[in-house]
Amino acid sequence: MSHRVQLAGPSSSPPEALTIIVRQGAKLVGISSGDGNFFQRLWALLNHAPHWSLVTLAVGAAALALLGILERYLPRLPASLIVLALGLVVSAAAGLKHHGVEIVGKIPSAVPVPHLPGIAAHDWLLLAGGAFGVALVVFAEAFSIASKFAREHGNEVDADREMIAVGASNIAVGLFRGFTVSGSASRSAAAERAGGRSPMVSVIAAALVLLTGALLTPLFTDLPEPVLGAIVIVAVRGFLKINTLRRYAALDRPSLWAALTALIGVLLFDLLPGLLLAVALSLALFIAAASRPRLAVLGHLPGTHLYGDTDEHPNARTTPGLLVTRPDGALFFGNVNRTRLGIKHLLKQTEPPPRAVILDISASFHLGVPVLDTLDELREELTCHDIPLHLARVRARAREDLLRHPLGQHLGPQALHASVEKAVSAITRGQDASPSLRGQDGTQHHTLGK
Repeated sequence: MSHRVQLAGPSSSPPEALTIIVRQGAKLVGISSGDGNFFQRLWALLNHAPHWSLVTLAVGAAALALLGILERYLPRLPASLIVLALGLVVSAAAGLKHHGVEIVGKIPSAVPVPHLPGIAAHDWLLLAGGAFGVALVVFAEAFSIASKFAREHGNEVDADREMIAVGASNIAVGLFRGFTVSGSASRSAAAERAGGRSPMVSVIAAALVLLTGALLTPLFTDLPEPVLGAIVIVAVRGFLKINTLRRYAALDRPSLWAALTALIGVLLFDLLPGLLLAVALSLALFIAAASRPRLAVLGHLPGTHLYGDTDEHPNARTTPGLLVTRPDGALFFGNVNRTRLGIKHLLKQTEPPPRAVILDISASFHLGVPVLDTLDELREELTCHDIPLHLARVRARAREDLLRHPLGQHLGPQALHASVEKAVSAITRGQDASPSLRGQDGTQHHTLGK
């Protein structure tokens, strides 16, 4: 974690922030938001519009306006504390509770003491799913916030240490009956604007919270609920990253769909189901993209020993009688058959008809059994047309996989080459220019990538 300050706070995410805003929005108009998901609460809020309290709405709107003004023009001042103090003074002086404005009321004074949770054994499994989802969000949130502030000041964050720190903090909070905590973007930004430069800011803030809980809770008796709601709404609005969605929409539509799936899923079905939906969609999009690798046709670059993609290098010249190709991606069970079909399609389009096929598999660091089986099937199909298959730039781990599979024996060392150049030379000159399969790692840089 960087030496810059990062304040902890209740964990939140964009969907949770929207739910919190709806709940607190009900306080701004003096009604109950009811139960249910975000949409049910929002409908209840709008459906009860005739019952909104105008006085409560005026107090909440004034608090929101004042918070916005202070944060915009006086960012170094503690806007929330100022609005809270003014709300208490106005509430006590004007007797807002007598005008229909809900107030916080009596808050019991207490100092947190350690307490082991009394959870029945069969409840642990019921809690495990939700706990996993919360832990995932908490760590992702804390790490992203810490990384952001660290990069701004030339520091780096160790993800392992950050996870240990967040986990230890939440274990400690659980033993004191506290809320789940994570990094707080709004509080960290506010602390930085106020001049905070070290974790001591968090220590001081924690001490003040303990002091308030032990001695100062009677001061908050007259705090208007709409003021409290306005403070919470402003605190969580930073998680509504509309600009991020706009950026995804302009640059990366698949990421946009994944983000919207997470957003709508959490709003409709709660945290963990929504996240699982987003993860499932992300995996589906990844597999869909990876299962359609482009087959690049490689040609010789004049004046060099290199072979590059003919679409990227117009001066690259293909070798007559040879089809030299490379899948632009690692081969796996989901795309190897498309690669096989793609090679067969290229064979039909190549003039003159190739007398050999060279497949550059430098992007594949591991060859699973389905991949090797399909490549062996391709070898058999090519052999039926008297077209040998040669492999170039077989990686070290992939070479080990190949040696354990019949394809390695079917091809033999004469069909395995350290580079595309050596493969072309071996075929065109009728020489065994390939190295021993066991003697080279096949990772020399003799082809141009994307």
